[in-house]
Amino acid sequence: MQTQLILFRHGKSDWDGDFDSDHQRPVAKRGLKAAKAVGKFLAAADQIPDQIITSSALRAKTTAELAIAAGDWQRTLQVTDALYDTTPIGF
Repeated sequence: MQTQLILFRHGKSDWDGDFDSDHQRPVAKRGLKAAKAVGKFLAAADQIPDQIITSSALRAKTTAELAIAAGDWQRTLQVTDALYDTTPIGF
């Protein structure tokens, strides 16, 4: 079986929300809906990830949690600070 990597960005963030730092910026209503849709879509496409890793940023963590719940993925979420504020290399 071929290994696949699925990357998806956090749901639309709420710039008008009440937060102290960028790390704590929440997901907007539109982003909440989209995160759930992605979870259901991946489940319906039989593309549920074996491993889920997310940034510790609130909007990223919330997006992953909603996708997992909506798609009923039955997977554990790994949260890491290492993914927050990173930049791609080699591009």
